[in-house]
Amino acid sequence: MHKEELRALVLEMMECPLFRGVYDAKHGKESFMYGISTVMEHLAAKVDENFYQEVSDIFFKNMLRSLDKARKF
Repeated sequence: MHKEELRALVLEMMECPLFRGVYDAKHGKESFMYGISTVMEHLAAKVDENFYQEVSDIFFKNMLRSLDKARKF
């Protein structure tokens, strides 16, 4: 798969909140989300370092936001 096709695939996957790190942290497992982040980062790293960092940053900011939201309840 070419880099631009892979980039498009990752961006398409990220249309789903789960693949952006947005999840029900109160009822969901962190370990599952770390697994998803590992896959997303692996795919993004195949494109280039900047895309990897962008995907990683988005995912973990959203994951932390989800965790903070769950702690407030």
